Amino acid sequence: MSDFSTSGNYPELSFVLPLQQIIVRMSKDMRFVGICSILYGGFSCLSIFGAVIGIPIILMGLRMRESADAFASFGRSEDNNTLIYAIDRLSKMFFHFKLWIIISIITYILTILIIIVVFGILGTAIFDELMRL
Repeated sequence: MSDFSTSGNYPELSFVLPLQQIIVRMSKDMRFVGICSILYGGFSCLSIFGAVIGIPIILMGLRMRESADAFASFGRSEDNNTLIYAIDRLSKMFFHFKLWIIISIITYILTILIIIVVFGILGTAIFDELMRL
């Protein structure tokens, strides 16, 4: 038997955890992912090229940590202002995530183009040298 029953558009759990438990558990996971993102972004920033990608990752991690703290606070107090702040921080994290994706795609495309140009120049130089022999 499935844990989900589909009534309408949304699946409903056959067992429902209290909202506070879900939010506290989620905030712990968010805090862990936030710390890992900050560390990964910091290591990426050790090179100049990596800093372009690392800085948005650090900002994502910081926003995720802020959101996790606010969600944990909401789980304890159920203050609506805290929930609004948590969701706002989470939306900022997604903005930085979107920025990181765009920067990563541009960086990868530029890297591929540079490799193609370099190998094209090297290939023509090697071909010219072979033709002189």
